[in-house]
Amino acid sequence: MQIRSSFSKLALGLSFGVLLVGCGPTKVQQCNDLSKTFQKGAQLGNKFQQEGQAFQQKMQTVSQKDGLKGFKSAITGSSKNFRGLIGEWDQLTKEVGDVPLKDEKLVGLQKRYVTAFADSSTNLKTMVGSLEKMATFDGTPKGVDKLKGNLNEMQGAYANLNKLSTDIKGVDEEFKSYCTGN
Repeated sequence: MQIRSSFSKLALGLSFGVLLVGCGPTKVQQCNDLSKTFQKGAQLGNKFQQEGQAFQQKMQTVSQKDGLKGFKSAITGSSKNFRGLIGEWDQLTKEVGDVPLKDEKLVGLQKRYVTAFADSSTNLKTMVGSLEKMATFDGTPKGVDKLKGNLNEMQGAYANLNKLSTDIKGVDEEFKSYCTGN
């Protein structure tokens, strides 16, 4: 009888252990893991804003003082900084996609974030590319036409970024609601 009881206890213990191992990370742990990568995104967003403000300041100061040459110089310096930040954004997009998740709802939200982040990167690259093309402006009538085209391209990318920002806020709200249970 004791052997049978011991086997029963052992079987019960093993099945309980398998259940614990099979559960994996909890919803709360998965939410926290994903949330950590989003915090990096907020910090990176602040860097973009700071660089944008610095660029505007440079443009005002240098363009007035040095004219077209200053304009080109400001664009060249800032575009390198923006490209560096876009590289960080691409890395963050990869990190968000690499967070291991089991919860189906969180996996769906993760995919939406990754798509929105990747689309944001594409539009940021378009904006910086347009900006870099502006640095080649030569003041000729043909150059003015190119400049107008670059501005239109940049405005289109900017409009797309605004839409993506709204989309990301919606996913953020859904994520917060799901993870907090509200």
